[in-house]
Amino acid sequence: MPKLTTKWAIDSIQSDPVAYLARLPYSFLWQMNYFPIDGFILDSQITWFSYMVSCDIADFGRSGSNLHFDSNVRGVDVRAMSMSARGGWMRTFYRWWGLNHPRGFPQLPLCGLAIGAGILAIYRRDWPFVLVLLASAALVGVHVLMLFHQGRYSLPAVTVWYATAVVVPAAMLRAARGSEAEILRRRTPEQWARRA
Repeated sequence: MPKLTTKWAIDSIQSDPVAYLARLPYSFLWQMNYFPIDGFILDSQITWFSYMVSCDIADFGRSGSNLHFDSNVRGVDVRAMSMSARGGWMRTFYRWWGLNHPRGFPQLPLCGLAIGAGILAIYRRDWPFVLVLLASAALVGVHVLMLFHQGRYSLPAVTVWYATAVVVPAAMLRAARGSEAEILRRRTPEQWARRA
């Protein structure tokens, strides 16, 4: 099977390389959980997961357990483990989020911040940090090249980006404070006396 699928993938790309290249930007957006209206795929798996976490089969007009069976198994009544159709505010939020949350959020902003953090890391010659960001980019990039539309494959990279999201705002704040410090340092004694 691996040989067959490898040959099929190579033959598919060779038969229409322009179509393959045209799908790469869409594939990147799919990994960021953004599905353009004019795209080839509109379904978001992450959105579906968020919605399904808030559901029970009772929500779809069926009775029984939220599990794949609704009868006794080895003397244990699994129906006692099913969710009821009732729920608290968190279940309501998950359902709303699954159906309505903005696509590409937070993945696209986090990706932008990670790129900014990578540029800063290169400038600072912080090579271990650069390598961590390159590894996260490789994880996303592999799935982009394979034209995967399931954004869940990039979630580990997004987790890394959450941790690096503060780098750019912190650098901007440091630069602003540094500029203020430079102004204070250049003041003459007369200017300091006037301030007092």
